[in-house]
Amino acid sequence: MYIKLNSKIYELEAPFPENLEQMLVRLVPNMKPTGIAVALNNTVVPRELWTKTPVATQSEITLITATQGG
Repeated sequence: MYIKLNSKIYELEAPFPENLEQMLVRLVPNMKPTGIAVALNNTVVPRELWTKTPVATQSEITLITATQGG
């Protein structure tokens, strides 16, 4: 399975994550639980739908972290 996360391609071996949340935990194990937004194939996925959103091979995930400042 191939996944692109923030322009970097990852090749995953089985067992594959079943949903977006599992994919994020696998690819970004030290991810902070707050202050982030996630898009799957250019569509923002609300946090409450991460466990219900499947991820297929060749999907593109964009992870955006909020920062302070202006």
